[in-house]
Amino acid sequence: MGNYRYLFDTDILINWLAEEKSLWKAPLSLITLHEEGKIDIFISLLSFFELRFVLRRKKKFEDDVIENAIVDMSSKFNVSVPDSLVLLKANKLQANHPLDPFDSILLALAKTINVDALITRDKELREISKKYIQTMEPEEALGIIK
Repeated sequence: MGNYRYLFDTDILINWLAEEKSLWKAPLSLITLHEEGKIDIFISLLSFFELRFVLRRKKKFEDDVIENAIVDMSSKFNVSVPDSLVLLKANKLQANHPLDPFDSILLALAKTINVDALITRDKELREISKKYIQTMEPEEALGIIK
């Protein structure tokens, strides 16, 4: 069996970048495992949009810090670009479930790129996405690997 393949929701990236309380430790451990070649981490290109918005407005990060983090993530992680098929699937998911646009695209992407699990702390997203794909918090994913 190959490496575990995880798709990170933007909230996990924010936990890690903002070093939020104790929420950033498990994402950091997963990222370290990725850097060691033991797991594969995927992120959506749309996470960069969300990161800029949240880090600017809510976390008050400077633009150069945000852009440097995005450049670093671009080279560190597998960045997946949602295509028209993903958007069509996302549209159907959103029609059937109360998902915001970013979450509907993320779930459709997770189903399309063949990951083992979607990693998120978003309770509502987890409830919906677990009907389609394995979904867990970073601490659970770390427990499976170790």
